[in-house]
Amino acid sequence: MKHLLILTSLILAACFNLTAQTDAIKPGVTNIEIGYSHGYMQHEYDYYGLDIAHSYHANPHFSTGLGIGLHNYAWGFPGRFENNVVLPIYLDFRYYPLTKKFAPYALVKGGYSFRLFEEVGVFAQTGIGLKYNYSSSNSLFLNMTYGIQKFKSSYYYKYDYRYIKALGLAIGWSFR
Repeated sequence: MKHLLILTSLILAACFNLTAQTDAIKPGVTNIEIGYSHGYMQHEYDYYGLDIAHSYHANPHFSTGLGIGLHNYAWGFPGRFENNVVLPIYLDFRYYPLTKKFAPYALVKGGYSFRLFEEVGVFAQTGIGLKYNYSSSNSLFLNMTYGIQKFKSSYYYKYDYRYIKALGLAIGWSFR
């Protein structure tokens, strides 16, 4: 009971703190991106995916938010081909050093991936991109990423972990 009371008071304090800072936080921005990544090194598995993230800008140069994706990893052997669809849930951090019409940015995503009723493993991605602001509330972007996805796999009743490393390219649309 004591832990519940402490947790409730911390949540309420955080809510009051956020309402006091609403003038500094810009309205939320939604990023929708589609991309393809080519795996390399030990496990050469390609994937394509759709990501949606909703973020807030604390200032014009930095945004943070929460995202979810739908990634389809394709691998297999001759005569045996598997598709593995995973749902990564991640934190999305972006840094915009310039606030011009064409602006470069850096991004970092980190979280955890799931399949239906089963966890998959850690998901991490970092990259750079270019954003084109074509209006005050809309923009297009292109980014290049390096990502890692951890998979738990079984082979003859033995469990093994594979880390899929991939270089990717994505395009997207950002709107308020």
